[in-house]
Amino acid sequence: MELSAMAEELPGAVTNYSFNSTIEGDEIRFDYRLTPGPCREFNASKLMQLMGIEVKL
Repeated sequence: MELSAMAEELPGAVTNYSFNSTIEGDEIRFDYRLTPGPCREFNASKLMQLMGIEVKL
């Protein structure tokens, strides 16, 4: 979220875009459509688990 704050600190110079994803079982599916605004989904933990990295929450 720190990087997304740059859009507020540097308006006109930085713009946030993201794409959406859903977790379906052991898969993360991305829509690959850029939408204005920062990412609102936090799936990094699931992605790390799928890569075999132990995640302690």
